Amino acid sequence: MANSLKDFTNIYQLSKTLRFELKPIGKTEEHINRKLIIMHDEKRGEDYKSVTKLIDDYHRKFIHETLDPAHFDWNPLAEALIQSGSKNNKALPAEQKEMREKIISMFTSQAVYKKLFKKELFSELLPEMIKSELVSDLEKQAQLDAVKSFDKFSTYFTGFHENRKNIYSKKDTSTSIAFRIVHQNFPKFLANVRAYTLIKERAPEVIDKAQKELSGILGGKTLDDIFSIESFNNVLTQDKIDYYNQIIGGVSGKAGDKKLRGVNEFSNLYRQQHPEVASLRIKMVPLYKQILSDRTTLSFVPEALKDDEQAINAVDGLRSELERNDIFNRIKRLFGKNNLYSLDKIWIKNSSISAFSNELFKNWSFIEDALKEFKENEFNGARSAGKKAEKWLKSKYFSFADIDAAVKSYSEQVSADISSAPSASYFAKFTNLIETAAENGRKFSYFAAESKAFRGDDGKTEIIKAYLDSLNDILHCLKPFETEDISDIDTEFYSAFAEIYDSVKDVIPVYNAVRNYTTQKPFSTEKFKLNFENPALAKGWDKNKEQNNTAIILMKDGKYYLGVIDKNNKLRADDLADDGSAYGYMKMNYKFIPTPHMELPKVFLPKRAPKRYNPSREILLIKENKTFIKDKNFNRTDCHKLIDFFKDSINKHKDWRTFGFDFSDTDSYEDISDFYMEVQDQGYKLTFTRLSAEKIDKWVEEGRLFLFQIYNKDFADGAQGSPNLHTLYWKAIFSEENLKDVVLKLNGEAELFFRRKSIDKPAVHAKGSMKVNRRDIDGNPIDEGTYVEICGYANGKRDMASLNAGARGLIESGLVRITEVKHELVKDKRYTIDKYFFHVPFTINFKAQGQGNINSDVNLFLRNNKDVNIIGIDRGERNLVYVSLIDRDGHIKLQKDFNIIGGMDYHAKLNQKEKERDTARKSWKTIGTIKELKEGYLSQVVHEIVRLAVDNNAVIVMEDLNIGFKRGRFKVEKQVYQKFEKMLIDKLNYLVFKDAGYDAPCGILKGLQLTEKFESFTKLGKQCGIIFYIPAGYTSKIDPTTGFVNLFNINDVSSKEKQKDFIGKLDSIRFDAKRDMFTFEFDYDKFRTYQTSYRKKWAVWTNGKRIVREKDKDGKFRMNDRLLTEDMKNILNKYALAYKAGEDILPDVISRDKSLASEIFYVFKNTLQMRNSKRDTGEDFIISPVLNAKGRFFDSRKTDAALPIDADANGAYHIALKGSLVLDAIDEKLKEDGRIDYKDMAVSNPKWFEFMQTRKFDF
Repeated sequence: MANSLKDFTNIYQLSKTLRFELKPIGKTEEHINRKLIIMHDEKRGEDYKSVTKLIDDYHRKFIHETLDPAHFDWNPLAEALIQSGSKNNKALPAEQKEMREKIISMFTSQAVYKKLFKKELFSELLPEMIKSELVSDLEKQAQLDAVKSFDKFSTYFTGFHENRKNIYSKKDTSTSIAFRIVHQNFPKFLANVRAYTLIKERAPEVIDKAQKELSGILGGKTLDDIFSIESFNNVLTQDKIDYYNQIIGGVSGKAGDKKLRGVNEFSNLYRQQHPEVASLRIKMVPLYKQILSDRTTLSFVPEALKDDEQAINAVDGLRSELERNDIFNRIKRLFGKNNLYSLDKIWIKNSSISAFSNELFKNWSFIEDALKEFKENEFNGARSAGKKAEKWLKSKYFSFADIDAAVKSYSEQVSADISSAPSASYFAKFTNLIETAAENGRKFSYFAAESKAFRGDDGKTEIIKAYLDSLNDILHCLKPFETEDISDIDTEFYSAFAEIYDSVKDVIPVYNAVRNYTTQKPFSTEKFKLNFENPALAKGWDKNKEQNNTAIILMKDGKYYLGVIDKNNKLRADDLADDGSAYGYMKMNYKFIPTPHMELPKVFLPKRAPKRYNPSREILLIKENKTFIKDKNFNRTDCHKLIDFFKDSINKHKDWRTFGFDFSDTDSYEDISDFYMEVQDQGYKLTFTRLSAEKIDKWVEEGRLFLFQIYNKDFADGAQGSPNLHTLYWKAIFSEENLKDVVLKLNGEAELFFRRKSIDKPAVHAKGSMKVNRRDIDGNPIDEGTYVEICGYANGKRDMASLNAGARGLIESGLVRITEVKHELVKDKRYTIDKYFFHVPFTINFKAQGQGNINSDVNLFLRNNKDVNIIGIDRGERNLVYVSLIDRDGHIKLQKDFNIIGGMDYHAKLNQKEKERDTARKSWKTIGTIKELKEGYLSQVVHEIVRLAVDNNAVIVMEDLNIGFKRGRFKVEKQVYQKFEKMLIDKLNYLVFKDAGYDAPCGILKGLQLTEKFESFTKLGKQCGIIFYIPAGYTSKIDPTTGFVNLFNINDVSSKEKQKDFIGKLDSIRFDAKRDMFTFEFDYDKFRTYQTSYRKKWAVWTNGKRIVREKDKDGKFRMNDRLLTEDMKNILNKYALAYKAGEDILPDVISRDKSLASEIFYVFKNTLQMRNSKRDTGEDFIISPVLNAKGRFFDSRKTDAALPIDADANGAYHIALKGSLVLDAIDEKLKEDGRIDYKDMAVSNPKWFEFMQTRKFDF
């Protein structure tokens, strides 16, 4: 068992990829250009795009041919849907799962499916499809040529194939065919069947007239046939879906022809003609297109916009489509008659509720709170009403009827001024959205008619952006109405909605294409793969396969080279053997036995065994009977005989005997796997042969060998400083220390890439010009506008008087750093020249046998280990990341923020970048590189934290992102925090410090493995090695010395009557003349609270000041200082209520007017506020209203380093303290094998409150 974190080494294998630049040597690039190698591979990259379209065509064909004859029984699923309604009963998921599996098995059981993702797709399936197409011979040949170019390069499509495999997934994922059929289209189809039945009962002539008009396309069928559950089998393919949707919506006639009206049109007409049945608002809902059938590109949007005209045409094409389909008027009609809909059959997604609430009430949780209250009242009197309400709140959808009723009831309780129902308010929003979009569309039309140029013109760009933004706003408001898995819908609403939504969705590709075109950087990072006409290029390094893989690795004078042998020259690297000269290259000779359990039997026991291995009859029988395999027929003697045969055969093998295997005694092997493991561990060897430099130079000169230096800045002539990890890993792979006991293994499957230059006229700092540092001498960033002005001044283009105040101040105070450029500096120089790249994978811990599940080992190490410390990490409101390091007893050893690292104030720099990006985003100017800045910052924070963990033998405790991630004014948003979390896990997968020796802990060959391999955030659970995840609730606003937290549900107490009632439940209100403070005593059990406190009775004091958000006379909110005691005195003096004697004044308060209690209520409310922040002054502190055991009030401004020193430190400290509870659980509940139930590790609120409110405070 480990005694220290530094003992967690060599646990499991890990694969990584090293990335280098390649610099052509000698005439290499000249021959590459002469042989058109770049051109051929670039053409293959372009063909890739056209071939993926052909592959999708084949998938569509396969889907159609498979589903067209399909026949399933849909009645059980229909019954489950009808029974479930909006609730998630158990029958529905089970039926859906069964139907998905039946559908997908129809595909996977076919022989064609097995070829879909293999080379046969290119050699058989696609050519057959192309030859049968009704296109010109010229087009056919072009398609066949494109496909043939990948005949030996099918691995290009590995990623694409993985994506397309999702189409045939049995899981309930939205990209699956089965999901589209079962979860999306069948509920709609079932709703239509029910609607049809209702129409036929109440208005049969609608069906009769529709039947007659559509007879020409019905082909002898009746509408009864179409709208029956069994007929869902006839709408699985795209052509049948189109046909079905035509029956519902009609068929547009050609020019001069009459349109065939569908069922919906006849239904509308009937209602108009029969006002007495106006309530019969039933419409059919069209079905979604089949998967891949909805991937058709809009004709007016090219894949990549190349110029202004294409961008203008794309936007204008979208505008024309929306006008042609009369979308704006249809939206007005749809949302202009909400009083006619059945609101209990119009649904909104649960995942949209928070945003919906904020949109209407500027409060993320208002509707959720209302729904919870609504359901609890409905269950009133029932046992576990709260739990039932919580379960209901997890429903996938909520009806507008429930939302309206809940908000109405809740707003009355909390005295909120809600003027109209949420449904009415939300529906009404569309009127303004449509008017705005229409006006922006008119402005765009005027501009587009005059000019097709706009880049560089902020005004024109803003017109385009405003129009697309207004369309995006409409789409954003429509999206919550999308439904699946629900058949009980208002068909009139959803019929119109589906058509509108499909049209408005087209804004997404247009918006993305135009925005990306407008904001694109002046350079391109796009690169394509190089093959040098060899599909097997660098697939492996084995010496025997150098002619096939045509790639070799060379070394000379501390530099590394990649040699690519010309495919058309059947040359052997051995032909370059050294002729005795002292000046030469060292060539790597790579030998490796992959998967010995497969390779040894294949080589030594083939069906026709070479005579030199000569297996005996007995050995052949052992193989045939499989008695060497550890199962019911296992025979250890037979196993050992086979092992001896393998040992003998290895010694006869020309290549493998050179490994110098040192095997264990045969009798020591428990089974064959032990022997295979030894072969694998010893079956990797790198040796080096000297090659003639003169011959290599000649080969390069003749174009027989393409030679590149494997390069990064560490290999530059005169390079200084610490090398990066890629360099350290690369050198270590070939080092003597590694090869004598292999830790790092070089792998095959390397790749070469090429990136064309994309900047022809770069920005240049000319020699002799003046350059301004973007940070002042104190390390603070200079904002972009000020920086530009100072540059102008420094280079004589502006005088001092024309500068802004900030620029003048920096110059006059001497804070700005201005230096003369000694040699020409080119901006983004790497994009001004063509570049070659080399990506090469390698394995870490080659001999490790673990699977990466280290939690049990970590827990065994932690159990009863009092030398372990704890690092709590918190996102701060005023800091980027804050950490608190504590010991097992809760004593703080370190607390710090990570705003400044390496002299860079990242807090200020990120603030500046965010402002610049916000301005750029609003005007669609080129967006700055905040991504790189954030990643650079996170990388440095991760390094600091892991160093802290190792140096202090500490575990790391973080906020659980899967438990209601906190909203608010945080400097690090969820996406960035997740990236930080993943970077931390990845770093701890194999922790290396550059300054450690090769074989020292944290050295390149002895990295620490302190986390499990990352799969996904949802699979992280509560632990990943030494990282533990806890709910962050009640960690920031809590008194560290008493455990007091404000648990009152004060949002409900909004009227004066309720406030007086609230104050009346207090135990007492007294004035303490000695402290000159008022004290409120109360018992939490008497009040409505969010959680249950362990300690019930508390006394809170009007201690100090609070910074309170208050509305001023102008109606604007400001942060004001409130002196609690003075406020209380003023109120009591105003009402002439005596208090100085120190007696309980609560009875007097209750006997007076409710206004007195209301004013005291706000003092009490402010007293409970522990976190106080003001941006203007930089104040951010925690102050407690509760006296602790030492007779003091905790105030983070007045404490020493033994307690949290500010509000963010308080959060990090208590996250660390929650971690100590996790370690306590490990001490008590860990099983002998290191496993523990996650429930035992959970830190519930009751458990947390008990811990904080009972622990001994002695510091």
